[in-house]
Amino acid sequence: MSAIRQQPKAKGWRGMCVVGEYKPEDILALYGDHDAIFYAGDFPYSVHMDSLRYRTFIQSLECCVCGLRGSVMRLEYSYHQRGQLRPHFNLYAINPENGTYVLMTKDHIIPVSKDGTDAEDNLQTMCSPCNAKKGNKLHASS
Repeated sequence: MSAIRQQPKAKGWRGMCVVGEYKPEDILALYGDHDAIFYAGDFPYSVHMDSLRYRTFIQSLECCVCGLRGSVMRLEYSYHQRGQLRPHFNLYAINPENGTYVLMTKDHIIPVSKDGTDAEDNLQTMCSPCNAKKGNKLHASS
């Protein structure tokens, strides 16, 4: 188990609470840890670090369509339907035009709806606006 400490920066954002911000390389280096522990103040957050999203971001932090690059990982949590705390990391880029955060996503090159798989060679990093434009098409248009 790994542990990283950071002072809390809890802020509400789109139904999620942002606990802290980290460099992507520090967080992605923990890929594969079943439960990595991150501290906000004295409160520990246990995060499963073995998701396909993290594996995709290890391959590239850059949107394969527009080139926007993820530069910050935010430790966020939301509550599951049963009231369970669900801490996780999201990768964000900073929009150079207005300084807002842009969510980076894991995209299936061949969509699952078109018989694509979760195989590593079928996954790519995309910013959420490009991913929304692509939808379940085979190719994104920039």
